[in-house]
Amino acid sequence: MISTLELRPLANDTYIVQSGSLKLKFRMYLSNSTVNLRYPKDVYDRTWIPYFQPEWTQILTTANVSNQNHYDPPQAILKVAATPTILDAPLMINWTLENPDDQIYLYRHFAEIQDIKANDTREFDCVLNGEKINTQVFSPKYLQIQSMFTTIPRECKGGVCRMQLIRTQRSTLPPL
Repeated sequence: MISTLELRPLANDTYIVQSGSLKLKFRMYLSNSTVNLRYPKDVYDRTWIPYFQPEWTQILTTANVSNQNHYDPPQAILKVAATPTILDAPLMINWTLENPDDQIYLYRHFAEIQDIKANDTREFDCVLNGEKINTQVFSPKYLQIQSMFTTIPRECKGGVCRMQLIRTQRSTLPPL
């Protein structure tokens, strides 16, 4: 018996796939919090799970981040981020697929939330299982969300996925 069924509309072009349907693996935000976020913080009632590693440093802002795109991530997740504690280390996120033959689409939302100095630069590459998946070096904009996604499905050998944000040689700051 279903006592309540809540539907939240999404734009038709929110998640683009070549064919077929999608199954959510996870939706996380980089925070040392223990709080899962969902409605009313997320207008689409998506659940955001905190994820944090001991080798990271938590950064945050009290300023609002412009989220003027149709993904509309909640302010609460846009105001927190993580950077590797060691400047030259990549920011790594690892996960395992239930079925090793599954293909994945990756959606990532970035915003620079630190007021960086004029002589500092933050830029990085996004690498999935050793393959660079961004077309050019990425530098997040101050307090403005930029959403990136893969347009073709990706595979993870043996079902083990490793995403790395790797600082460029020109960058004076670690990835976030």
